[in-house]
Amino acid sequence: MKLGTLVYIRWVDSTREGGWVDVSDMVPGIDVCESVGWLTRDEKDFVSVAGSRSPMTNGFCGVITIPRCAIRSLRKISKV
Repeated sequence: MKLGTLVYIRWVDSTREGGWVDVSDMVPGIDVCESVGWLTRDEKDFVSVAGSRSPMTNGFCGVITIPRCAIRSLRKISKV
């Protein structure tokens, strides 16, 4: 996909228990996340997406990098 493309990503992330927790009270699982942003890297093992973009400078801010193994779906957003 072309860099700078606006994309929607659905991906999974790890979770954690806060503080000391008895094993019988633990609720294991994963979080399903959704991100929307501009594609800044599209590599074999990961993609990076920026939450903000400056068309004046072609700069990006708020970049998150997501491993490909965590991505459930990735699609181009065609209309804004």
